Amino acid sequence: MEFCAGGDLSRFIHTRRILPEKVARVFMQQLASALQFLHERNISHLDLKPQNILLSSLEKPHLKLADFGFAQHMSPWDEKHVLRGSPLYMAPEMVCQRQYDARVDLWSMGVILYGETSFPCFSP
Repeated sequence: MEFCAGGDLSRFIHTRRILPEKVARVFMQQLASALQFLHERNISHLDLKPQNILLSSLEKPHLKLADFGFAQHMSPWDEKHVLRGSPLYMAPEMVCQRQYDARVDLWSMGVILYGETSFPCFSP
């Protein structure tokens, strides 16, 4: 296993109180790249949240996805109904126990971005 000396994204945000747009943009690009990698292989994380995103270091942080306990192999045509993940970051179709697909990861990513750039000390 790789050691991520930077801790998790939640702690990183909390210690800085708020992330500048430039930093949030770089982090979101890294997160989008990781999701693209997973989704191209038909894998959905299903529990994206700041606590599950690790930083390689504090000096030059690079994001690393962690905690694949809820991850699922999902083909583009697969739809699931099972409630998975953390409620604060879940897409509405998951919360309402409707059919959902891999795009629920994108909702979680949006919630993370909104929290990073909008609220000081965002840590639900």
